[in-house]
Amino acid sequence: MPGRVNSIQDKQLEAATFDHLVQAQGGSFEPFTDAAVDALVGEFRKTANPRKRQTAIEVGCGTGEFTRRWAALGLDVLGIDLSPAAIAMARSAAGGPRYEVGDAEKLPLGDGSVDFVIFASVLHHIPDFRPAVREAYRVLAKGGICFAFDPNVFAPQMYLLRHPSSPLYTSEGVSPQERPLRPGELRSAFEGAGFRVRQHCRAALPYRHVGPRWMRPLLPLYNAYDRLLEWTRLSRVIGSFIITVGSK
Repeated sequence: MPGRVNSIQDKQLEAATFDHLVQAQGGSFEPFTDAAVDALVGEFRKTANPRKRQTAIEVGCGTGEFTRRWAALGLDVLGIDLSPAAIAMARSAAGGPRYEVGDAEKLPLGDGSVDFVIFASVLHHIPDFRPAVREAYRVLAKGGICFAFDPNVFAPQMYLLRHPSSPLYTSEGVSPQERPLRPGELRSAFEGAGFRVRQHCRAALPYRHVGPRWMRPLLPLYNAYDRLLEWTRLSRVIGSFIITVGSK
């Protein structure tokens, strides 16, 4: 099974990549359909049990699609991202959360000051995400929840299309440092930071668009496969995404 691509995130490269995406696409680069976003928000509600007026920080918020959904649950949300262009686009949406350019390893919050830390498909962009998970633990209040979802390397389509060691890998539409993760490496990082961990994999998270041009005509077939997989027990092992929930 493939290991890490490297151990240090090039933050300037990551920011520049997403600045370019925002400018090239004229706004949001959210790849999920509304149905997938609803499902992932549902996972958060089910596992984190958020209540109105609780506080949250979304780390790697991009242009704020998920951030606005957390705010719609009644949470007081701060979104941070490395990309200035993404933050500018997020701020242009009327009302809702606050946004800042920021670093996952240096959150702009005091110790024990927030109820939720959310990584919405973010940790797989950080070659060594352990410092980010430890920083999440630092800022969480006692009883707080860290909620994350990331692509699963044990899902055949994720490995074949998105891991640099795959013979079918293409860099088109993929940021330079991302790769799908193993559930065990996420669990190890969360437990190493001090969290009590719950984790499962799931499918039925359809995509609105994908980067590789050759894959785009096949996207309806991919989405159909992903929906069918969720009906089987196999989705708990090879589901396309890993849901990781850490309790402090």
